[in-house]
Amino acid sequence: MSKEPTVPAPGAPEFTAQLQKYVEDTKRLRSQAKGAVSEGQTPTEQADVLDKRRAMLSQSICDMRAGAKPGDLFTTTGIEHIKRVLDAAFSGPGAAAIRDALEEQNDPSMYKGKSHKLALNERISAPSVPALLAADLPPLPKEVEYRFLGRALVLADAESTCALDYIEGALPESPPKTPPAPAGAPTTIKTLSFLRMPRKDRSVRFAALGDTGTGTLAQRKVAEILWSFYSQDNRFKFVLLLGDNLYAGLESAQDYRNEFLDPYKQLLDARVQFRAALGNHDLAGQVDFAPFNMGGKPYYSFHERNVTFVALNSNAPADVEQRKWLDRQFSGDGWRICFFHHPLYSSGTHAQESRQIRDLLEKDLVKNHVDVVFSGHEHFYERSKPQQGIHYFVNGGAAKLRLGDLHPQAFTDFGYDAENSFMIVEIAQDEMFYQALGVSGRTIDCGVIYRTPESSSQGAKDTVTQTWLRECDDARSWLPKRPQPAQRVSGRP
Repeated sequence: MSKEPTVPAPGAPEFTAQLQKYVEDTKRLRSQAKGAVSEGQTPTEQADVLDKRRAMLSQSICDMRAGAKPGDLFTTTGIEHIKRVLDAAFSGPGAAAIRDALEEQNDPSMYKGKSHKLALNERISAPSVPALLAADLPPLPKEVEYRFLGRALVLADAESTCALDYIEGALPESPPKTPPAPAGAPTTIKTLSFLRMPRKDRSVRFAALGDTGTGTLAQRKVAEILWSFYSQDNRFKFVLLLGDNLYAGLESAQDYRNEFLDPYKQLLDARVQFRAALGNHDLAGQVDFAPFNMGGKPYYSFHERNVTFVALNSNAPADVEQRKWLDRQFSGDGWRICFFHHPLYSSGTHAQESRQIRDLLEKDLVKNHVDVVFSGHEHFYERSKPQQGIHYFVNGGAAKLRLGDLHPQAFTDFGYDAENSFMIVEIAQDEMFYQALGVSGRTIDCGVIYRTPESSSQGAKDTVTQTWLRECDDARSWLPKRPQPAQRVSGRP
């Protein structure tokens, strides 16, 4: 991402003015679309509501912009500037990371069909421009976003997905496409005996899983194991969704059903809450899907006992307002946990992208004395050694898997890329017990993090804690190479 001082781009004032006028002109249309379709009572009805509102808004925008033509928003001067910026990005030192990020977005299994074409005022099924490239482009209001279709750069309405303007041939080369995922080995589902969490009094228990929204057999198998764990007296209150919640170009009501409501029906029926963060494949409209509990915001926080959870939008890691907001979310004693899609430490395909996002976000996490971070994006499980006092978990293999993609780095404490997986976490006072489980039902990793040195001393004497750690070690005995269950102390002062 560009680190040069910000200077006014050629054509920027006119471009900004045009966008602001568009935002003002559509404010009434957004309000009308929201008011015209009443809120649903069930998750399925709520998915239908989003679909209907989006269709109504799309039609209203189309009617309002009936005479629109290419270049109405992108000015001639602005187009020339954007092309120069993109040329420089693709020939600069970050070009490899940009190509990797574009390939990740450009998934043919998601973006296909009649909507996969360039046409103004029509809903477009096209990938969003990845954050590390969008940061070099002129900033946009939250109602508008950059997408790409082939070599064309598209300006789209974030809520309705309508194409508002485009620049043909803006990208200097055709973006690579995501290769087809290899077929995974079939997994036999059977009655399983799980490592039970400690279940200490007044503890906070939750699951964490990322990159879920495929609607495939792999997602359903993980969901089945998750429910099996839950139903064997291993209940948890909520699930953190770590982004890429729907791999769907237009995110229709049917997509919500196939990729969320149906796979997790048993958990939803059991009134388990889901708390979502946005991934690079997610549309902005997900913030209004009630079962994701985002409160209409791309970043938000909530509290459970002595734990503050903060969801960030890592699609916009340079967002100044988000970073200022983060500074106001933590106060007093207790655990400080962040969850967002893109990992800051990764040993996989997105390692270079992680380093770039780390440069933008890590200092804010350290400054706010964050204890633990959960992320997805990489389709495997990885736990890092504490970095500047922060414990990082990557857990993006709940539906997709990159076999053999994990290449341990100096910061890697443990990783596993041989099967789909998810995490279970329990926080009891100043102890955080964690367990990663594979779709086979076996324990992949487990351990405890102590928030303070005092709690570490107490944990060493606690019968329940030490018994669980021995059971943790036994549960992982099937692994050919396994470290002892991790017992680490948070580095926060």
